[in-house]
Order: sequence, then structure tokens, then C-alpha cells
Amino acid sequence: MDAENTAVLPFEQRFRTCFGNMLVCKTPANAKLFAELNLPSFIRDWLIMRFSDQNGAIDQKKLTAYIKKTIPDKAQWNNMLVDMLYHNQTARFLAKVKIDFDMKKKQALFSLPAFQVPAHKGEAVVDWQVIEKHRDELLSSADVWGIVSIRCESDAEGKNNLFKLVEFTPFCPYNIDLNYYINARPFFSTAEWIDIVLSAMDYNPNGYKNEAEKTAVLKRLLPFVEKRVNLVELAPKETGKSYMFSRLSQYGWLISGGSISRAKMFYDIAKRTNGLVSKYDYVALDEISSIKFTDKMEMQGALKGYLESGDYHVGDYRGVGEAGMVLLGNISSAFVAEGDPLLFAGQRDGAVEKRKARAAFFVPRGAAQKQCLCTLHLNLYF
Repeated sequence: MDAENTAVLPFEQRFRTCFGNMLVCKTPANAKLFAELNLPSFIRDWLIMRFSDQNGAIDQKKLTAYIKKTIPDKAQWNNMLVDMLYHNQTARFLAKVKIDFDMKKKQALFSLPAFQVPAHKGEAVVDWQVIEKHRDELLSSADVWGIVSIRCESDAEGKNNLFKLVEFTPFCPYNIDLNYYINARPFFSTAEWIDIVLSAMDYNPNGYKNEAEKTAVLKRLLPFVEKRVNLVELAPKETGKSYMFSRLSQYGWLISGGSISRAKMFYDIAKRTNGLVSKYDYVALDEISSIKFTDKMEMQGALKGYLESGDYHVGDYRGVGEAGMVLLGNISSAFVAEGDPLLFAGQRDGAVEKRKARAAFFVPRGAAQKQCLCTLHLNLYF
């Protein structure tokens, strides 16, 4: 970048000059097109960049053909089953993969959450050569996206059939270079940089009234970048509380209702495996009033110690986690007036000064969802 010439350009030109092919053109039409696919933001943005022109127009025919071939839905999965089971073909597609191990049989296992595969433990195994080749990606704490090649084979005894993952290609379309962002930062004012970060989070900066509202939203990123930041967020229903915690990062975990056990959250004694707080940057509990704990007293004791000091005790096991806890709950809209500034009430944890607990009260996100005909967004992944 030519510093002297770039600094005097209008904002959009500086934006394009500094970030060039990192920009994604997002429009209401594009958002509607991807609404039903339930894809992570980094895959969605990659598809937009691959199948759109400089004006943001997407070649829907090519995009649809690619998605149908590469990112199957549940109906297409049934067709793949026929090809694998009856025609002995290998299925190759993009999917989220989870890896586990069977200690008794010395097997590496995989699961495909989108297709509820496998139906029973031990019915989906991974070739050990695949594990060795992609150890760093497949054994990471986060869910992994990649191109998988799966075929149906008989087990070692020849009695049962199982799925076998024989090839894996990590889906990693971006390389993160923090120094590049650091070098680009001086070309923008603080206000402009705030707008850039908001747009990267899928929010339209023009929907906010002032900088106070914008920075209040940015504070929600604290659990993404700082260890053990705990948040409580209360707002009326359908105001976008869970969107950020479910779509922006693969290093966080969102639980939406249902039940959760101490074993899943902290440590599973039977399996001798760490829980969510040791694997992710944050654990968000959505619809907190509807979540049930299978062992209330045990969970209460584990949470008390973890929120205070970051460690927990399960039986004879002592563990340490770095994940922040985010509690998302609904309140009546009568408590939040449309147009009021976003208010944050915060307090410091007495035991650990650097750990923050913050209750957030947000105005409905309707204003923030206003869309321009075409907005450019920078790819930032947390």
C-alpha cells in the first residue's frame, strides 16, 4: 500500500485499496439466498466471493449447482446413501466433522452432525492415515469443516457394514495475517475502524444512532478475544442475541435450550474427556430460563468454582478452563424502549480482578438490520 496516496482517498476507496479481494459484497438478496443453508459465515462469504462479480451479483445457476454437488442437504444425503450402500461408490462432499476414539477397539471414529451419522457408535470410522496426515486440523478442539470422502465397507470381522472416512481435505480458504490488519489500521479513523469491524460481524453500521451504541455491540466480542469473560445478556425475544455467538466463530459453543450435564460442561468421568469449558473460547447458553441441568447440585458447585477462579473439580479430577460463560435470556420489551441508548452495567470479579462480568440490556436489533442496496464487508473471523 502506498501510504502517502492512500491516506487522502475517500473512505470507500481506502477500504478497497487496503483490503481488495478480502471484501464481500452483501445485499438483502444475497442474505435471503443463503438464509436456509445454515452455513458458517466463513463458508458463506467464500461462496459469495467465488460466485459473484465486482458489483455483487451472484451467478445463482452456478452457485446452486455447486451447492447441490458439494454441500448436500438431508434429501441429497439419502441419494448418497444409495450410491454408497448399493453401488459401492465413494461420496465426496463438504461437511462438518467431529472426531472421537474407541479405546477398546483402537479405532478413530467420526460423526457428521448435519446428517445424524452414525446412528450407533462404531458405525463410522476414520482411516488412521487420514488422522496422521491431518492431525492438527482433525484433533483441534473446534468442529472442523472439510471435503470428506466416505465409502461403505465391512468391519474387520466381516459381520457388519460401516462408514469409513478415507480422505479429508481441510476447508481453509483464508490465512489470517494480523500484521496486515495492524498495518492497515492507521489509514482509518477510530470511527471508521469501528464501522469496519461491525460490518465484518454482519451488522450494518448505518443502523446505529451513535458511537455509544456501536461500541456497546463491540463489547460483546470480549469473550471471543479474552479468556474467561462472563456475560449476561437480557433482551426481548427475536432481537438477535444468539446470532453473534452462533455464527461468527467456530471456537465458541452455543447451547439452545434442552438439558446439559456436568459431564458435558466440565469433565466426563466415564470417558475421561474434558468438557466444553476446556475446548472453546466461550460457552453460550441461549434461552437460559428453559435450560435444564441433569444434576443441579453438582452443576451448581462446579459453576461456582469455575466462575470465580477458572478451575473445577469433578470427583478426583481437577481441571482448568479458559472459556467465558455467556447467558442469554428474554425479558419483556417494556423494559427496553426503542431508541434508548444501549446500557451496560458492569462489575469486576472480586476474586480475579481481570475477569469481567457484565449484564447487557439491548434495544431491539431492528434498527441495526437496515440494509443498504449494496454494502461491502470485510472478512474477519474470530
